[in-house]
Amino acid sequence: MHPFFSIAGVLIVLQLTESQRITRFTACMQGDKLRLDCRYENKTDNLLRYEFTLTQDREEVISSTLKINALSQRYHDRVRANVSRNLVLLYINKYGPMDKGTYGCRLQIDNDYTDKQVSTVKVMKDYLERCGGNSLLNSLPCLLFLLLLPLLQAVNIV
Repeated sequence: MHPFFSIAGVLIVLQLTESQRITRFTACMQGDKLRLDCRYENKTDNLLRYEFTLTQDREEVISSTLKINALSQRYHDRVRANVSRNLVLLYINKYGPMDKGTYGCRLQIDNDYTDKQVSTVKVMKDYLERCGGNSLLNSLPCLLFLLLLPLLQAVNIV
C-alpha cells in the first residue's frame, strides 16, 4: 500500500474523533411551552452555532446564530434558547396547533472537521409527552422502598 493512503486514512480517522455530532433531538411540553432538546457530542472548545427551523408548508428559521437575518417574525417574541455543553435547548412559549410540523436542529462548530449536523423531529401537540424531571419517584429502588415500607413497618424492621 502506498504510504500516502495510510497517512490520509489516519488523518481522516483523527479528524472524525475530534468532531461533534447530534446524538438526540427530542420535543416535549413544559406547561404551555414546547421544549426542544438538541443533544450533541462535542470534543472541542470551539464556538457552537445553532439553527432551529420549523417546516410546515415551507421551512422557517425560528431561532438561529447561523442566519440572524432570516428569522421568522412569527416566533420572534416567543422563543428562547439556552446553550450549554452538549445541549442546546429551545423553548417556544404559548405552543398551539399552528406550531405543529417538523422541527429541525442544525449545529455547526467553528473550525470543526465535520459539516453542519442536522436532525429533525415531527411535533404534533396531541402526541407530545410532558417533560420529565429527575425525581426520587422516578428511580426504581426508591419506588420499591416506598411500596414495601408498610410491610417493613409491620415486621418492625423500620
